[in-house]
Amino acid sequence: MKNKMIESVHQVSTHRTPDLISLLLNDKRSDNTKRAYRYDINRFFTYMTGEEATSANVQEFLSLPKSKALEAVLIYKNFLITNEKQAESTINRRISAVRSLVRLAKMLGYCDYDLQEVKFERIQTYRDTTGIGLEQFKKMLKVPNRKTLKGKRDLSILLLLFETALRRGELTKIKLEDYQQESKNIWVLGKGRGTQKESITISTQVIGVINDYLSERRKKGKLTTADPLFATTDRRTFGSAMSGEAIRRIVRDCAYHAGIEKSMSPHKIRHSSITIALDKTNGDVRSVQKLSRHKKIDTLLIYDDNRKNQQGEITELLSSLI
Repeated sequence: MKNKMIESVHQVSTHRTPDLISLLLNDKRSDNTKRAYRYDINRFFTYMTGEEATSANVQEFLSLPKSKALEAVLIYKNFLITNEKQAESTINRRISAVRSLVRLAKMLGYCDYDLQEVKFERIQTYRDTTGIGLEQFKKMLKVPNRKTLKGKRDLSILLLLFETALRRGELTKIKLEDYQQESKNIWVLGKGRGTQKESITISTQVIGVINDYLSERRKKGKLTTADPLFATTDRRTFGSAMSGEAIRRIVRDCAYHAGIEKSMSPHKIRHSSITIALDKTNGDVRSVQKLSRHKKIDTLLIYDDNRKNQQGEITELLSSLI
């Protein structure tokens, strides 16, 4: 049963609070992150008040005593678990958005508490880090038609994703000025790096297929350094930057036509690259960390543990004793 906010609401303060949601979102660099935060905050206020977040109901919520605010969020969390049966990661994201809003309000002096007592759900990250094997990926490379502009582009994308373990969001932001074949590197906006680009070394093989693609693309018109490295090929949006969804569809379709049953995505190619690199370097997690650009070595250890499947080995050992 929906509450019209908690019944024992303290009187709303006479002074008006600023647009805290806008202040919170303006602190986020990614448009996707901004959309996710706004969506999650609106979901909370819609559940509690029957309408999306407004200056009035945000102020009303912040005027609650700490015990009532905690109660409201715990009721909402229980609704997500029991009624909506949301996954742990979704629950954590939605609770995190509300906690961030209240934390900002506390920092600015509009309430005197935060919601740290509302705990996140425990989740097991990186459960499936295997991706696909090298031979399966080679089959994917045979799918693009290397005689067409689209095929040359798709081949370049697949190879670059695999050889550098790029994320699709990083790939979509690469411009022609970021591609420097002479020094064999590409500059990318890495995840969580803000506006600071980082240099990624690329192979001679990738340079060859990218140059082949760009040569074909130049036949359609002049290119500038501000143009995207990988662009759309359909008539309506020709030459525009590709979306992450477009990259995902390329990977999905190539995997399907290669006869791969596993559902594939750019991130699954990233998993494949890291796992295969660990295999070929005999588990050199520190070297492979340079490829993956994971900040924490512990993440690579998860990949390495999954690759070795030590639990399975011990299970087989125990089975042999019976």
